[in-house]
Amino acid sequence: MGIGMWYPEQRQRCVDSVLIAHDEGYRYVDTAHQYGTEEYVGEPMNPSDGQTFRTR
Repeated sequence: MGIGMWYPEQRQRCVDSVLIAHDEGYRYVDTAHQYGTEEYVGEPMNPSDGQTFRTR
């Protein structure tokens, strides 16, 4: 199961969505350069916590 990220100019909504999706078990996040949300999607991801996210 995955979640798509298209919330341009809505940083907090994007960050919150990624965190909620992670808590619900999502491990795939769909983003694209044209959405302009890469920074927002990456912000809540912390590789040191042992969790794995995949983006395409």
